[in-house]
Amino acid sequence: MRALALFHLRQVSSAFDSFRRADQQSYAYRRRVVVMCLASEPGGNPRTYHPVVRRVDPDQRKGLCWVEELGREVAFQPYDFGISDPAQGQALPEAYVAFNLRGLLLEPARRPGDRQGPTIVL
Repeated sequence: MRALALFHLRQVSSAFDSFRRADQQSYAYRRRVVVMCLASEPGGNPRTYHPVVRRVDPDQRKGLCWVEELGREVAFQPYDFGISDPAQGQALPEAYVAFNLRGLLLEPARRPGDRQGPTIVL
């Protein structure tokens, strides 16, 4: 909660430090990657950001984007954005900043109800 509060107070560096500690302390907690909330405007609507790809891991499953509004890099997963071959410097569509116990993660901006969960196979 401290990290989330610091982020919303625009103390971004302190929030990142606090998330780093939460990540280390929650290592054994299996649901630590579940998104718990989104960065929001004062009225409660999700705040949108404009990420630009900085780098992507060789397997292209995750990477970092520069988010000018935060002045920081934030993690993202190219698959979430429907991108199969992301390039450095590529601007992504508007995104939300989501929070889990590991920290911040970019998610594509969606209309309410458009977020999809996992596919259940019977």
